[in-house]
Formats: sequence, C-alpha cells, structure tokens
Amino acid sequence: MQTSNHIDASDVSIETNEADIATPVWDKDQAMHRVGDSDEFMVLIANSFLGSVDSQVENLTRALENGDMGAARNEFHAFKGVAGNISAIELMNNASELEVLAKEQDRQKISEKLPEFERKLAALIVVLNEYIAEVG
Repeated sequence: MQTSNHIDASDVSIETNEADIATPVWDKDQAMHRVGDSDEFMVLIANSFLGSVDSQVENLTRALENGDMGAARNEFHAFKGVAGNISAIELMNNASELEVLAKEQDRQKISEKLPEFERKLAALIVVLNEYIAEVG
C-alpha cells in the first residue's frame, strides 16, 4: 500500500499480526454506546466516513508527496477526529502521533509510521463495510 508516502484506500489487503488481533480496529461496543445502540445511526455514520475517506486519503497523499507538512498535519488531525468519533481508537492514536510528527516536520518518522496507519485504515474500511453488510 505504501509507495513513497502514497496511500491507496482501495488496497485493503491486510497483514495481521498478534498485536492486530489483540487490539480490534473498531470498538463496536463503544461506538454503539455513543449512538444509543442504534444500528441505523451507526450505519449512517459509517457510510459518511466511507464516503469521504477516498478524498481524505487523496488530500493526505498529495500533501505528503508535495512535502506540505501543514496540510498533512491537518489531514492527520481530521483522521484523528473521525477515528475517535467512530471508536477506531488505534487509528486515532496512529493519526495523533503522525499529526505531531507532521507538526515537527519529521518526514523520516512519518515514512516509518505511515504503513501502520495505512494498515489500520484499510482494516477499518473492511470492518465497517462488513458491519454495514451485516446490519444493512
């Protein structure tokens, strides 16, 4: 998925390891609690996220390719907020860390940390699509 700071949300092949299995990419129970246990509302939120993720990924990719750390920081901040809102805590934490690195202009560490962010994002996309198909 990563090629010189390029994210492609359509590539959802996921490599898992024990840490990924131990920490769910989406805390469904917490998310459902946030929406009053309403599958209908959760589907609406999930669809909203899925409908905007491609443009967010494009904006982030463009910012990273152009070396625009201010724009990258804004995109990581946006991902952090959305991930928190839907209880994707690991993605939120990854985005938060990358936001700080973008603020610090640390391109090297961003390159090192980006693959984990990409995996978590791809996994979240899969999980949300599965949830929508299940309750749809």
